[in-house]
Amino acid sequence: MQNSEEKERKLASTRKLITFANIAGPVSLIIGGVLLSTAGLICSLIARSRINTMLKEQPQDQIFSQKVMQAAKPGAIALIICTIALVLNVISLALVMPAVLEASQTGNLTTLFGGGAVNTAGTATSTWG
Repeated sequence: MQNSEEKERKLASTRKLITFANIAGPVSLIIGGVLLSTAGLICSLIARSRINTMLKEQPQDQIFSQKVMQAAKPGAIALIICTIALVLNVISLALVMPAVLEASQTGNLTTLFGGGAVNTAGTATSTWG
């Protein structure tokens, strides 16, 4: 009985890792977070490793193996999503980093906003003032 509860707890923990990875990948694309997509990728890799371990440990328990296999597909999807998100986030970081470094060295932040989006003169041209 104890072994069964431990297996179910480990499977539930693995499912939580997969859920986090499924959420972290797309959210990191929205906010542009390399760190978040890396965390999602690590969680999905840990979940994948746990799934493989659980399948090797309990090949004779058909019901538990079926539950593990049901978690394997979302785990693979999470791994793919987080990998793609990490690659895209790294590419966007590499494209933006030179402009950020230049702006921080010169102190001219208007280059980050397209040159004219920041009103530095202090004169308002809108109705509100």
